[in-house]
Amino acid sequence: MILILSTDIYGRKDPIEEWLAYYHASYLRLSVYDLLNSRFTVDADIPKGEVWVDGTNLCTVVNVVWFRRTVPAPGVLFSQAFFPSTYYDDLTKEALATLEFVYHALTRQPIPRYHSKELNKMVMLNKAVGYGLRVPQSRLVSRRKSLAAFSDLFPDGMVSQPVRGNADYNNKESLESTSFHKVSTIDVHAMPEAFFASLYREYILPDYKIRIFYLDGHFFPISLLPLANEQNGQSADKRISAKDAANYQLKDAESTALKALLQDLNVNICTIDMAKKGDDLFLLDINPNGQYIFQSYQDNTDPERYIAEWLIAENNRRDSMKQLSH
Repeated sequence: MILILSTDIYGRKDPIEEWLAYYHASYLRLSVYDLLNSRFTVDADIPKGEVWVDGTNLCTVVNVVWFRRTVPAPGVLFSQAFFPSTYYDDLTKEALATLEFVYHALTRQPIPRYHSKELNKMVMLNKAVGYGLRVPQSRLVSRRKSLAAFSDLFPDGMVSQPVRGNADYNNKESLESTSFHKVSTIDVHAMPEAFFASLYREYILPDYKIRIFYLDGHFFPISLLPLANEQNGQSADKRISAKDAANYQLKDAESTALKALLQDLNVNICTIDMAKKGDDLFLLDINPNGQYIFQSYQDNTDPERYIAEWLIAENNRRDSMKQLSH
């Protein structure tokens, strides 16, 4: 059986489920919504690491686990007759922690294998260099003088990024994101003399960017972003056709280096953002949570189908191993 663990709080299906249903695969879905609304009888023996759902011991029937960690949206989605709304956040965190334990207990080829929905960018970039991959010049800076000197090195400019994850802020006029910000000379001079140590990197002015979906040793290019769509350091949503993206091929040395890096990071599924400039290919970012659903709808590349087929193949392989052992 395939187990789908979901952080969804609305009772919606994961796109992977639609493909599992299409292939008539045997699977069970357990979500935050299910736990908050007591849709299943869930029991667990913590010392033994065994979990039962509606009386079935998942440790004996589940072969493979899919757990895409996303952040639940705010809102009260269960009866306030049972829970006051002020308890919502705490109960949601409890439900998430329960899913994490289920994931921990069922170590049956989990995917994603990485333990978090975010990578530390500094660790990732540092390790990438060790495998021969090109990365932008990057530096952690906490003084305006050092930032100005670093900025002067790059004629195409510089960008700031959070070390881990992204955040959005509403400044009453517009929604600001910390994911990627082009830093101007005015920005540098406006900084205080000393500030919180922050990550800055050179801005790569590319011929185009490529986003690659990675799944257990296989690379699937899912979108190309041409330079014409770069505005103020932000990538626009318009893309070259999915056909052009599908025709993109990594060189053997590039794919070998990326696979080695991902194995080192313990990542078996992710999306990879890279920038092509002349003959050089720069690694920009790796997202172990995978930014693929929007592109699937936009470009009809169906990476969730690849995930479903991988889960089914792994489930069948483990079923066959069980039968041979008996």
